[in-house]
Amino acid sequence: MGAFPLSAHDTISVKPGVAGFQGGFPEGGYTFEKLFCRSHRCRAEDLETKVLWRCLYHSSTLPLAWLVLRFDPDFFRADFQMISEIKEATTHSQVRNILSDHHTEFLKKSFLRNRLKLRVSRTKLISLARAVLRGEF
Repeated sequence: MGAFPLSAHDTISVKPGVAGFQGGFPEGGYTFEKLFCRSHRCRAEDLETKVLWRCLYHSSTLPLAWLVLRFDPDFFRADFQMISEIKEATTHSQVRNILSDHHTEFLKKSFLRNRLKLRVSRTKLISLARAVLRGEF
C-alpha cells in the first residue's frame, strides 16, 4: 500500500507541541476508489472496468464477457451501478450493505447471468473490498 498521504491534496497533520497523532484523514476518509486506484495504479475513470474484470464469476467467461461488453455494454449496467456505489465506501460494512441492496440484480432471469454466470461475483467483490479497505474498518 505504501506511505501516506495518498496525494498532494490529502494531508496528515500533527499539531506542534502536542504528543501523538492529532490530525486526521481528509474529510470522508479514504474511499475504496482512492485506495483501489492507488494500489492498482489506475485512473479513477478506469475503476469500474478494472473491478468488473477482477470480479467476474468465472475466469473462463472472460472472452464471452469481452464480446458482450463490446457489443452490448448495457448488459453489465447493474454490475457497473453496484461498483459505482462501492467507490465511495470507506468500510467493509458499507460494501456489504450496498451488495445487499443490489441482491435482486443477481437473481435476474437471464441465461448469460444465471447459467453462464456472466456477472460480478459477490464473493470476489467482498474479498477485493476487504483487501483494499483492510486498514479502514
